[in-house]
Amino acid sequence: MGLKVGILSTSVQSSFVSKIIIEKELRMGLAAHIEWHKLNINAGFMFQNILAMKENQRQMLTMIGEMLYKQSQKYDLDYIYIDDYQLIPLVFLARDISKQEFKVFFIAHSILVNNWLYYWLLSAPLLRKSDFIWVTSQYSNSLLKGIHKNLGDSKAIPLMLSEEYLSSLEAFENEALDEDEYLLYLGRIVKEKGVYNGLKAFCSLADRYPKLKLKIAGPYNTDDEFYLSLVRFIETNGIKDKVEFVGRVEDHEKVKLIKGAKALMYLSNAIAETFGYVIIEALAAGTPVIATKWSAFREIIKDGHNGYLIDNNIDENDLNEKVAVVIEQLLRSEEHLAKLSANAIESAKKYHSAYVSTEIYDNLGEALNTEVYETLDEKNILNKKLVISEMGYGKCISDHLGNVEYQELFGSYIDYLKGDDTGIINFKELRKEILFSKCHEAD
Repeated sequence: MGLKVGILSTSVQSSFVSKIIIEKELRMGLAAHIEWHKLNINAGFMFQNILAMKENQRQMLTMIGEMLYKQSQKYDLDYIYIDDYQLIPLVFLARDISKQEFKVFFIAHSILVNNWLYYWLLSAPLLRKSDFIWVTSQYSNSLLKGIHKNLGDSKAIPLMLSEEYLSSLEAFENEALDEDEYLLYLGRIVKEKGVYNGLKAFCSLADRYPKLKLKIAGPYNTDDEFYLSLVRFIETNGIKDKVEFVGRVEDHEKVKLIKGAKALMYLSNAIAETFGYVIIEALAAGTPVIATKWSAFREIIKDGHNGYLIDNNIDENDLNEKVAVVIEQLLRSEEHLAKLSANAIESAKKYHSAYVSTEIYDNLGEALNTEVYETLDEKNILNKKLVISEMGYGKCISDHLGNVEYQELFGSYIDYLKGDDTGIINFKELRKEILFSKCHEAD
């Protein structure tokens, strides 16, 4: 018998990965195993009201917890799936305060970015062992363990490739691609994604490979200083006719662009990287990937087999030189390029929905009958105000922690974290400590 899962969603558009890959592809991929129900609760509106309230927050949370329980009973749900990470600690708090029992399922796309880290810190003490945390890499799993022991039971299962994308790839088998020889970057055009490194590596090869071009695809703002710095570099080095800013690409155009590239360059040093969806899209298209040796990427790319991994813990000039060296290796031998391409396609098969959806379903079923964590012991409550440094959106919750049981429930684990006597958590230092032990572990 299949599982029944209710979807608790906000009215706000979620991120690309969460909204498209999870909401659409997860349901499609698991349709044979899971019966999905859209819960009749305006979660975004309710939880925004809680944050704005100065009084009666406990009553509102109790009401939400009871509503979720009734919806769970109505549809005989095995899990409630939360598609917006901002709701996760509040759902847990509503469940705990209302003393209702229902199991929660969510995905942790990012770990150490300020707002995500904040919500994992709030969620950890209220997590039940029967709740299901899906992370997209073993790297993410290790980071969560470094934050709080309760988060250590997360299951590492990769994201699945879109069936639409795979179908589009098949349609290109007999279609002519662009004759241009080009390297590709695809993603957000921001500094931490390593766009500059790829551009400099390409520039160093431009004279030796006059036919080679670089296409930079992704959304950008013509007034953005980083974009303007790229333009200045291109103009100063006389490669304007060799570099093209493609802009945002989707569907047919995106597939064609990836499939026609000699290689995808993804030299990110962004702390948010926990998987690399564009990397598996490139591999599925038979396009080798040149990426930084970021922990999550090492789980996807095997150096010299389906792409290349560049040490990102070295001097920037050395990094750019190493990128240029592997690009030349690809360009000098069509036979070598063809072998990498074949290996890339083969390695991407484990990201097809048939494989991933089975793994998700099996793990969900296994978690159903596990024991639950005990609720918090009031005698251990520290009663400290949680003050967040370096915070953006998440601070709107911390502003109200002193008013109700948020203070007590979320304060009980602060002694476990690295903070001073006032209970202030320094996110920068916490990230550095976790990353020091996890990010550059030996292979």
